[in-house]
Amino acid sequence: MLAGCGEDQADDPGAATSQASAAAPSLEEPTAPTSSGEPEACAKVLSDEAFRAMGWATDEAASAPTAGRCARTAPQGSLTVHVKATPGDAGAEFDTECKALRGDAGDVGADLGFIDTDAELCGRLPERSAEVGPVEIYAHTADDRLIVFLGAVLEATDRAALEKGLEPVVVAAVDDTGFDVG
Repeated sequence: MLAGCGEDQADDPGAATSQASAAAPSLEEPTAPTSSGEPEACAKVLSDEAFRAMGWATDEAASAPTAGRCARTAPQGSLTVHVKATPGDAGAEFDTECKALRGDAGDVGADLGFIDTDAELCGRLPERSAEVGPVEIYAHTADDRLIVFLGAVLEATDRAALEKGLEPVVVAAVDDTGFDVG
């Protein structure tokens, strides 16, 4: 007898199919291991302190790693963080992503000097203070990881507050050499 096909399922042909599809991971949503295997990895990176610094609500906690990503939403905006799987050289993928940003925006667009890290960074933020728009930051770390930060500013957020909140998010993910939810 096949595993998962007990006698009680013999009368329900859909039971084995639904069990099989529930057990098989989707190709589009990889399983999400973390170095610690705990939701605390996401809470550490997408912290209450960072969201408060941006002036965003902290009613909803950061998600546990899901589909290889940490995510957090607020009425004012959202952020996701993941380590992008790269075939071999994360630096080459970093260059590709930054080149694509330059192609879309004409120039990378964001001065990320406010982020205190040794990682190579490129990205874009809403151009002016109190503007809404995308947040897209790529970090190539010394240990050859490519960490991706994606989000959206949905309500006017002061640029200085946005930077003050994003800095600890990026630093927490980059500096934690065990951070890997991708």
